[in-house]
Amino acid sequence: MLTINRAEFEAVLVAVQKSNTEIATDSASSLFQIRKQLLNPMAVLHHLHRELLKDIVNLIQSSPSTITFYKVNEIPLWYYWQ
Repeated sequence: MLTINRAEFEAVLVAVQKSNTEIATDSASSLFQIRKQLLNPMAVLHHLHRELLKDIVNLIQSSPSTITFYKVNEIPLWYYWQ
């Protein structure tokens, strides 16, 4: 199923796969779900995107570098039209 959350998770997955160590997102929900998967994997056992979350967490845990996530404010669409 295609959702906004899935798109956010896919973007994070690609960033981690490309060995980015600093990842910024405006999705507090994605950050919360990734953290939840890291700290308590059983809590997301029935999450719609659990396999994607597992892939992200496995890459984070196997990374030789520390990966830092940043929550940024969203940029309003009108900003791009100026």
